[in-house]
Amino acid sequence: TTARAGAADLITHGVSGTLLDSPTDVAALAAAIEEVMSLSPDARRERGQAGRESAKRQSWERVAADTEQAYLYAAG
Repeated sequence: TTARAGAADLITHGVSGTLLDSPTDVAALAAAIEEVMSLSPDARRERGQAGRESAKRQSWERVAADTEQAYLYAAG
């Protein structure tokens, strides 16, 4: 995915996924696909697991709790 719209907050490049600079850079996308495909099956599995763990930490419940805390902080 690209490092836009908050994706960089969710994905650690090379650990839980791949971040691209531009959504229209076809060469960079091809290179990223080749890089992932060159990984061992275990490394691909680890990256997938890291991505799933990152997604779990971003539940709607957490977003709601973080938003509530921001409002409480702003209210004093």
